[in-house]
This record gives sequence, C-alpha cells and structure tokens, in this order.
Amino acid sequence: MFAETIHEPAMALAETLLRGMRNPRLSRVFYSDNGSTGVEVAVKMGLRAARLRYGWGAGEKLGVLGLKGGYHGDTIGAMDCAEPGAYNEKIEWYEGKGHWLDYPTVLCSDGKWSVAVGEGLAEHLGRGAGYPSLHDIFDVEARERRGEHRRYEAYVTETLTRLRQQGRRFGALILEPVVLGAGGMELVDPLFQRTLVNVVRQSPHLLGASGGAPREPEDWSGLPIIFDEVFTGLYRLGRFTPSSFLGVHPDISVHAKLLTGGLVPLCATLASEHIFEAFGGSDKTDALLHGHSYTAHPVGCQVALASVREMQAMERRGDWEWAATQGWKGPDAEGQGGGAGGRHVWSSWPRQFVEELSRSDRVTGAWALGSILAIHLKDSAGAGYSSNAAMGLREALGRGREAGAGGPWNVHARVLGNVLYVMASKTTSETSIRQITDLLRESLAS
Repeated sequence: MFAETIHEPAMALAETLLRGMRNPRLSRVFYSDNGSTGVEVAVKMGLRAARLRYGWGAGEKLGVLGLKGGYHGDTIGAMDCAEPGAYNEKIEWYEGKGHWLDYPTVLCSDGKWSVAVGEGLAEHLGRGAGYPSLHDIFDVEARERRGEHRRYEAYVTETLTRLRQQGRRFGALILEPVVLGAGGMELVDPLFQRTLVNVVRQSPHLLGASGGAPREPEDWSGLPIIFDEVFTGLYRLGRFTPSSFLGVHPDISVHAKLLTGGLVPLCATLASEHIFEAFGGSDKTDALLHGHSYTAHPVGCQVALASVREMQAMERRGDWEWAATQGWKGPDAEGQGGGAGGRHVWSSWPRQFVEELSRSDRVTGAWALGSILAIHLKDSAGAGYSSNAAMGLREALGRGREAGAGGPWNVHARVLGNVLYVMASKTTSETSIRQITDLLRESLAS
C-alpha cells in the first residue's frame, strides 16, 4: 500500500504527468487502480473542498453538476454521478446525486459540419449553426469574440439560479471533456463546455451557502472542476489533454486507460494544492482515507511512465503527421488559431472519408477526432442505447476481417445503441486506416 512512502517510478510518473498537462493549477497526484476508482477519489476531493469552503456541515447532502449522458465508471459512487440511464436506472443501489445539463453536439451530416441543438434546448439556444470545418467549431476564441457563447451563458446561469432556489447544493462540476464516451459517443460543442466551466467559476453566489465565504484565498472558485479524462486523455483525441481544446484548466483531472496502454491497471488523479490542503490536519479522520493494496504499485507506475514517455516521443517525432494532413490541416485552417492552444484538430480518419460517410442513406451523421471515428446510424425505432441499428455494421466488419480483407487490424470497434465507434491505436499505420475505411465503405453499401 502506497502510504507515507515514495518510490522512484511513482515520483517520475507524477512529474511527467504534471509537466505534460501544462496546467498551473495542478501540483499533486493521487494513485489508484482504475478509472472508476480514480473518479471516486476526485469526487471525494471536490466535495470536501467545497464543504470546507462554504462552511457546510459534514452531514450536508451534496450533489454534482454534470452533463446528460455523462458516464464515469461502474463503482457505486461514480455511477451516482451519472443521470438515470441504461446502466443504472433499474438498479436497486443507484441514488443519483446531481443535476445533469443538456448540451449541443457536433456532427457532420450530409457532408456539412454543424453544432446541433436538440428540441429540448432550442428555446434556450436556438437551432444551432453550420461551420465550414471541424477546425472552425473548435476555434472557441474566435467564436467567443463573435458572441456565440452568450446564449450558453444565459442557459447555464438560469439553470444554476433555479437550482439554488430549489435549495440544491453541489460540491463539484464533473465533465468528460469534449467527448462523452460510454454514454453514446457524443462530441460536445467545445464552446459549451468552456462556457459552462467559466460560468460555474464566476458564480459562487449561486453555488455557496447564503453569506458563505472561503476560509482563506483559494485557487478555485464556484465549484472544484473535475475533468474525467479516463477515456479522452493522453492523446486519444490527438493531444496530451483534451482540456487544451477548451482553453480552461480543471482543478482535478483523472487519467487511466492509455496511461498504461491497457497493460496493467493504474489510475492517476491530479489535483490542485488547495484541494490537497483540504485533507490536512492533526486528526487522521481529516485525511483522504482511500487506498487499495495495489495503490501506486511500482510495476504499474513504471509501465505508465514508459507508455506516456513513448507517446510524447511519438508526438515530438511527428509520427502522426500523416494523419493530421488528411484534409484536417487544410487551407481553411492554415494561418488561423486552431482553437484553444493555437493548434489544429486532426484525426487518424481522413476528413473526406468522414464527410463521405455522413452522406450515406444509412447514416444520420459522423465525426472523427484523434483516434476515434463515430458513426451515428439511422433507426426508425429511435436512437439511443437500446437501439440495435449498428449491430449489422459491426457484423459486416467482422465478416470482412474473416475474409482476410487486409486484416487483422489494430482497431477497436464497439456498438453503443445506434452508434458504431471505431478506434485506432496510437501505433495504427496509414495503410491499416486505408484498409479499414475501404471495408467500412463496402459494409455500409451492402
């Protein structure tokens, strides 16, 4: 058990992660053994810090703010941070603790990129808008300068005001940055998430107890911001951290999956100094009493260190440049800011192919970012996790693989209702991508 001790692999990994995040808020690392557990650690951190800041009692009932369809793991605490859905609504132990906001999504339909707004949000946010490219959607600073975030601000502020009037109290905002994974592979409008974080940070008067004030100056405001980067972090979307797409820094960040390349279980929850200090004191019961037998085990930390360093080396060498130039880094993106951080967006999957898929009679829309390709298929019975619309396409991919059509590939395919997502690894070659795109074309045409 990693208690009151240290070893070189854990220290080296912590330093590597903190440097890679380039987040001035983060200074501490807490190790656990999987993403769900790491999220529970993060939520414990956030709730404690908020309770101390606003002077609430230890028995005060606190929830979290999040997004509809968000999903943070299978353990009870993490499951309670998700709205009722296919994973938990029929489960006897589920007690949802929060409020989950609806949001606009990004999709390429009929060859055109757009921010789509569902019927329930149209009254607040309008009908959405079209954009020349995915790059333009992710250029959140330019969109902000045009005032596109104003409706988002009003919607979030109105929601927080209503929740306060209901007497609700919250201890953290938890988000999967940019992409909601298991909840349906939704690409969230990055400007919406950026605005949500900013409004929460600017609204302590809507989130704290009446007359509440911090005990001392803090490095967070409003609520601690938790980014669940278990799925989307560590180059899954083409960058070390997806927070760089949003141009905002979380107070707590959770990392797993690509952390060890899937070889051994390990998770790292990164936190700010003031979050860390919320667990200081002379009484042992004030500490963050959370630790498994394999917490920060040396083999796991050394594997993670090798994995992260190799991915960083691949980025420095330009190993993914072939992917970045597949229509993503085109004339419409040259000389522009490239969104938060001043860098363009790209995917292993060619832009032309994604736009071609979106024109299929069987497809509602598609999107690609980093290693992920998501195909939203039409279903007359309705979209959602209970849909079987994508099963046939996955089976066709399997038959193609058995027929030896260029396979097997280092590619993962999974069905989420009417959505099929295909995910390359960080070492998948351009040749393999061409082979799988050809098979997807054939499978959709059959």
